[in-house]
Amino acid sequence: HQNYPHLCEAVAFEKPFIKPALFISGGKSNYILETDKPQIRAQFPRAQFETIRNAGHWLHADAPEEFVRVVMTFLTTDGH
Repeated sequence: HQNYPHLCEAVAFEKPFIKPALFISGGKSNYILETDKPQIRAQFPRAQFETIRNAGHWLHADAPEEFVRVVMTFLTTDGH
């Protein structure tokens, strides 16, 4: 509860995370906006973005098969 006032603050990084990172959003959610991507890429230069078109914010519950497919594709792609 002591950190609750800081919940919405940006996370401070000492240096970028240079390994691959996957950001998945739902097509019916505005959680990750196009305007967010430059800041995400600054911290995660190898970020990949995927959208599950017919899912909202709870994409793992809205489209579980598609969610698993996207994650497994990311995890099994060469270079990860």
